[in-house]
Amino acid sequence: MDDRCSGIIHSEMPEQENGLLHGFQLWINLPAQEKMKPPHYQEFAAEKIPHVALADGGYIKVIAGEYLGGNQKISGPVTGITTQPLYFDVSLSPRQQLDIPIDEQHTVLVYVYQGELATGESDRVLKAGQIGQLQNGDNIQPATQDQPARFLVLAALPLKETVVQSGPFVMNSTKEIEQAFHSRCYAMW
Repeated sequence: MDDRCSGIIHSEMPEQENGLLHGFQLWINLPAQEKMKPPHYQEFAAEKIPHVALADGGYIKVIAGEYLGGNQKISGPVTGITTQPLYFDVSLSPRQQLDIPIDEQHTVLVYVYQGELATGESDRVLKAGQIGQLQNGDNIQPATQDQPARFLVLAALPLKETVVQSGPFVMNSTKEIEQAFHSRCYAMW
C-alpha cells in the first residue's frame, strides 16, 4: 500500500437466525493530521463489553468512554482515540430516569431505536428512529414514560474542521477526496 493514502472498504452481511437484528457501528472521523493513519478496525465480543445493571431495572453497555455509576468508573473497550468518544447502549424500564455525566466539551447525540424517550431538554421526546443533539451542560437525563426504551448515547469532542464526504471517503477538502479516489490505495475489509 502507498504511504500517501490509507483507508478501509468493508462489506458485512450480518446473519440472523431468529427475531430482530440490531446492529450499530462506531465510525470515527479523525482530525486532519490523523486522516492518513493506517486503517484500524476493532471488534469486541459481547463478553468484553461492560454491562452495568441499573437499580430500577434496565442496563447500560459501555462500549466507548467511561460511565460513572455511584463510586464506580466503568470503562468501555474502545480506547485511545483523539476525540474521546463515548458510546453507550442503554435500556430503561418504564418510568425510569437516568443521569449520565458527560464532559461539557463533548457534542452529545441520543438515538432511540425502541420506545420513546424524554431527553430532559424542554420536554423534548424522541421516538424510535429519531436522533437528537443535546446541548445543556455536562449531564443528560433521559427518562421513559409508560413503556421501556432502548437508545444509544454518543458523544465526542467536536473537531471544528471542514468535512467533505464522497462515496466511502470523509476528508477535509475536495482535493483530499480526489486524491483518495485516484490513488485506489485502500484496504479491503
